[in-house]
Amino acid sequence: MDIATIIKCVLIAALIFAGYYVVSRTSRTAITRREGFTADSSAATPSSADVPSVIADKSADLITKNTSNMVGLLQISNNRKSYENLVMNMDPWTQGKVVASLNALAAQMVSDSSTQASMMSPPSEKTIALMNTINTMTSFQTTALPTIMKYINNA
Repeated sequence: MDIATIIKCVLIAALIFAGYYVVSRTSRTAITRREGFTADSSAATPSSADVPSVIADKSADLITKNTSNMVGLLQISNNRKSYENLVMNMDPWTQGKVVASLNALAAQMVSDSSTQASMMSPPSEKTIALMNTINTMTSFQTTALPTIMKYINNA
């Protein structure tokens, strides 16, 4: 046997011994602990650590208070008219942006198809980006704005 093979065998044996040592140490000293509980062996009698200090009435009051604070931050009832006007103004604004993007898309498509070879090629990345922009604005107008208005009406 050469010296390299002997060194490999010694290293493998050392790794196996180290692994065995780590596993045997952990299994001997492992204590099953649960979060929030003490590690003492008197599990038969409940201690103060076993009983959480949460009372249902306090929790319900806290949730109600925090919910009213969040609604108060939005002030939907106070500024309802402003929110409704904002959503109503967003509809024609979005339509105007779609029309402007359609004009830009048409111009880009004309420039993309300036030669016979370019007519046979796939659309350019700018054309695809403009189409995605139009799709995003149209879906915003048809889904997001009605959802926002419905939320304002229900508040």
